[in-house]
Amino acid sequence: MELIRNMVVADRGSPRQFVKGPVPDDIGPGTLDRLRRAGALAPEVQAEPEAEVVTRKGKSK
Repeated sequence: MELIRNMVVADRGSPRQFVKGPVPDDIGPGTLDRLRRAGALAPEVQAEPEAEVVTRKGKSK
């Protein structure tokens, strides 16, 4: 998991600052959920390829 922005959230009842980079291992149980809801975590990358969509060329009628 990677943090994509600096954020201050509650960790075990007290505010804690998290900076960009890897998520530390010593965070409290609900802190990861708080970071996810705040938008500080990088989105999970899906490994499946996207299907190519065939579109018609020219004007749509």
